[in-house]
Amino acid sequence: MSLSAEQKKIFILGGLSVVLVILLVVLQGYRFFLGARVAPVPQLSESIVGGRLTTNNLPVGNNTLYFRARTTDGKLLEDVVNFTVAKVQPAVVHISYQKNGKSPNPDQLKYATNDSGSFITTVIDSLGETFAYDDLAVDSQGKIYISYSSEENGPHTVNYATNASGAWVTTVVAQVGPSLTNLQTSIAVDSNNKVHISYNDFVFDPAASKSFYDLKYATNASGSWVTSTVDATQGVGRYSSIAVDKNNHVHISYADLGQDQLSTPILKYATNTSGSWTLETIDKNAAGLGSSIKTDSNNKVHISYQGGPNLRYATNVSGNWALQTVDSRILSGNHNSLTLDSSNNAHISYLISNALQYATNISGNWVTALVDKNSAGGSTGEGSDIAVDGSGKAYISYYDYKEVAVKYATNVSGSWVSSIVDDVNGASGVAYTSIGLARP
Repeated sequence: MSLSAEQKKIFILGGLSVVLVILLVVLQGYRFFLGARVAPVPQLSESIVGGRLTTNNLPVGNNTLYFRARTTDGKLLEDVVNFTVAKVQPAVVHISYQKNGKSPNPDQLKYATNDSGSFITTVIDSLGETFAYDDLAVDSQGKIYISYSSEENGPHTVNYATNASGAWVTTVVAQVGPSLTNLQTSIAVDSNNKVHISYNDFVFDPAASKSFYDLKYATNASGSWVTSTVDATQGVGRYSSIAVDKNNHVHISYADLGQDQLSTPILKYATNTSGSWTLETIDKNAAGLGSSIKTDSNNKVHISYQGGPNLRYATNVSGNWALQTVDSRILSGNHNSLTLDSSNNAHISYLISNALQYATNISGNWVTALVDKNSAGGSTGEGSDIAVDGSGKAYISYYDYKEVAVKYATNVSGSWVSSIVDDVNGASGVAYTSIGLARP
């Protein structure tokens, strides 16, 4: 006789023809008879359906199941099964974000975690007066890695912070071109806990006597930071997102806005799976103003992005790029973020009509839901980022402009519940947030 992994469905007698069943369950010293209880069994909800006992909440610890039945020919059947119900440990949440200081106070890169049971915030770095465009990743040991931009010491720089040593350490990865006001970064960690960062640079072209955006990549896989150009086409590289697959190959989605940054946006994709960078155009339909990329257990690519006025999704699972509309409502693709669960289902957070939304294709079709909306008005859901735990439950970090607060929402309880992580007292707002999960 065997029990399910969750110990929630207990098969009693299979297909036997039974005239009498007496079921006795001992749960940490409590006994339960079918049809009568001799002692109260706390936190137990039970039902008998088709010869099956289903419980919604078995106690944590060692349990014993006894059953006895008599068949139509008078034969007595008895069995005993011992099993242990382990305590389910909730995911530990890690969030990075930028606190925009009111002049003369500088902007700050901050970090929050509920590792202690409630959210504790820490200032990691001072940023000067710039958008941090931060991104956070968690390695297999629960250590945190954050990429961000700064102009604290004059020129714009791509920076990196980690607590892998036990204390926060910040490093300048690269200096970028002058007058770059939209330095955006994205970070991923590979199976060796090496770091990979994509970002856009502002490079001067002597022939044109002006500067253009291009897409850059930095990694410390060799032991020291090495930077390279991925796509030097004039006007590319903004809104990049990076992912590393099971083979530690890199995948980047990004936008091509043309030399003047006013052309119809194009969603592009770059990968080094062949050993060198190869580039592809995925969607030319005003696409790529905000994309998020992940790779699945089969090293296939999934991308959420704003395509035209809608939230769209692209994947090469079939071998070719297939494009889908996730939410057809106007301006539904802003501030989107994508993650995948253990079954390679997609989960997306995004903003529409000043409200935070969630979409998933778990059922085989795209289903959307409202996560949070401020009834007093104001945008709720900007700078959103999403992660899922081992059970496929979602966690979203985001900014609420009305409450001037970094918030966090999860559907772990079965419905969406949101709470304030940091009310950013004295700040003018928050630019971006990024979330990652770890387990104790």
